[in-house]
Order: sequence, then C-alpha cells, then structure tokens
Amino acid sequence: MKDCTGKKLYYIRILHGYTQEYVARKIGISTSAYIDLERGRTRKIPMGRVEDILAIYGLTLENFYSFGPDDLLGLIKGENKSKEEESLRQVMCRMDGMQKLLFQLVDKLSTHQVGRRVCKM
Repeated sequence: MKDCTGKKLYYIRILHGYTQEYVARKIGISTSAYIDLERGRTRKIPMGRVEDILAIYGLTLENFYSFGPDDLLGLIKGENKSKEEESLRQVMCRMDGMQKLLFQLVDKLSTHQVGRRVCKM
C-alpha cells in the first residue's frame, strides 16, 4: 500500500488555508523540506514531525491515520461511505478526526464572515 501521508497533509493544509511557508515555519523546518514532505519526496517522515504538523490542526496520529485522502475529498463533497469490515473503534476515530476538521473549517468560515461584516460597517 502506498503511503499517502504527504497527500493528506496537503489536503488538510489547503482546507485550513495555510501556506507551505506558514506550516514549515510553525514546525521549524525550511519551506523546501516541507514541500518535499507533501510531495512524497521524503522516504521516511519521523513520527515526531508528523505529530508537530498535526498539532497545528488539533489532530492526533490516530485521527490522522484513521482516514485517507479520499475520505477528505468525500468530506468536502458531502459524501459519506462506510466500510463494513471496519471496527467500531476505527469508525469512531475517523469520525472524530473528520469532525475536528469540519468544525475548524466552519469556525474559520464564520470568523471570516464576521470580519467581512465588521469591515462593511
């Protein structure tokens, strides 16, 4: 199975509207090193580094690895698919991670809208 860590980090970063420079600066690496992570050019990403990135988004390793890139796209599109072979724990962990991302996006959008209204007054 191909490792999709970089692709998932990319989708989550885009959902939050962060730049690669911002995330790289937050975790203390160069922008080019972060770009390599997202593009899958780094063979082995240290778990500590992944945890540092996920901390920016309020996710745990368990949340992050419980869903795939297609799940993120499904969330964006409003699709919901379940796999019968999954255990309840896996489903709950995936839902927890996806819920965190969804609430963060709603919060970001509502804050952005409030800022727009204040500027128009």
